[in-house]
Amino acid sequence: GAAAVAAPFLLVNLVSYGSLLPPYFAATRLGTEAWLGFGETFAMNLVSPSRGLLLYDPIVFLAVVGFVVQWRRGDDRPLFTTMALVLAAESVVIARFGSTGGAAFGPRLMTDMLPFLAVLAIPALAEVFVDARWRDSATTHRLAVVAVIAVIAWGAVVNASEIGRAHV
Repeated sequence: GAAAVAAPFLLVNLVSYGSLLPPYFAATRLGTEAWLGFGETFAMNLVSPSRGLLLYDPIVFLAVVGFVVQWRRGDDRPLFTTMALVLAAESVVIARFGSTGGAAFGPRLMTDMLPFLAVLAIPALAEVFVDARWRDSATTHRLAVVAVIAVIAWGAVVNASEIGRAHV
């Protein structure tokens, strides 16, 4: 089955580029010098209106809260710490090469972080929706539920409006 896909792919590349793999697969395409500074690229990929991870995927906020909740519990610290370090390392690598993510909207270069962020957000959601301690303080619980729903709604609205705009 794989040969049925690989053979035409390799043939098209051979005809188009003169090699079995297209040039965008080459490790040397990144070069050694970034055309944007580290801080500028790091900030752009996190908060830019055109591609900021915090703007398009506010689950980051829930992931931070979830990490803190899980850290305080002491459960699965190695797993959650490893995931947080992977996210930090990937952010540094993206910023190091000064990439803008091209002409697409949204955090294209950081979308592979979302599964990690979703797992890190689980303790925050469990704290708000499952944990019995919240039932003692109805006002605090309501505020937490509203905050979580607002974060999730924000992400849905921002992404849906951008998708709609992209197809106009």
